[in-house]
This record gives sequence, structure tokens and C-alpha cells, in this order.
Amino acid sequence: MRPFRTARPMLRAAGSVVLALTVAGMSGCGASDAARSSNDFTAPVGAASTVAKTALMVPSVGRLTWRCDAARRFSTGFTVASGGATTTARLSVNAGAATTRMMQPGQTWKTSFSQARFYQWNIETGGEAGSTKLSLWIATGVKGGRCLVPVVQSLATYSTNE
Repeated sequence: MRPFRTARPMLRAAGSVVLALTVAGMSGCGASDAARSSNDFTAPVGAASTVAKTALMVPSVGRLTWRCDAARRFSTGFTVASGGATTTARLSVNAGAATTRMMQPGQTWKTSFSQARFYQWNIETGGEAGSTKLSLWIATGVKGGRCLVPVVQSLATYSTNE
């Protein structure tokens, strides 16, 4: 099993394109524990991992990242592409109430480290050519004292201004 799957168009209709993709790391997907262990990340004991790892990159929109600390808590973040447009980001953690922020190109929003296992980011950005809406679902997990690479599922919709 390949650890990453590429985005594939699923629907084309009158000026909009919908894409879906899954980045697998934690899911069973028929892979053995040995195959998944190569995707494991263990933070140094007694120290937090301050290096954000990229979970998903959409060049014209931004980058979704994750971190795991020594206490096996997770944090996610979203950075708006430096050449992008003003973006509306909405975050819900463990299906709780959503928080919304307006973000400028290059700006980053990171969550605090927590035991949360599910994060949902909704990103909306637009420009003269059209708009993009991303829905990103991140599932985190710990197995055998190790932080597993999160599973990321996404749905992207692009609409033109034609």
C-alpha cells in the first residue's frame, strides 16, 4: 500500500471541479502493523516536537500541518499560501463548536496540543478567477506509545467566476 494517494477528479459540472483524497497513515486499509510502523512518529521523551509535519499541501490555498508532543498530544495548523488570497478558516475539534478566523496570505493558525482525536478544518478562499472550498478531516491516534501519522481526508470544490 502506498502511504499517499493522489487527488483524482470525481465530478465536473458547469465550471466547478470537486476533488477528494485520503492521505493514509493510521487507517487499517488492509496494511499490516509492520507496514504502518514506517509511518509512526515518536517525539523525543521529555521534549515536545516543535517541527510541524505537512499533512496536506494545496499550492494555491495553503498547507495543513500536524505535530505530536512527548505526552502524545496532537496539534494541527493551517498556513495560507503566501501567494494566496484572504482566506476564511473554520476549525472544529472533536465535533465541538467551530471557531472562525479571517487569515491573510502567509498567516498560520495552530491549535494547542491536546488529546483531541478529530479535527475538521473548512477553508474558503477566492480571487478573480474563482473560489476554492476545502473541507479537511484529520483523525489522530496513538498506538503502543507512539503517535501515528494522522489520516487526512479532504473534499475540495473549485468554482470559476465565468
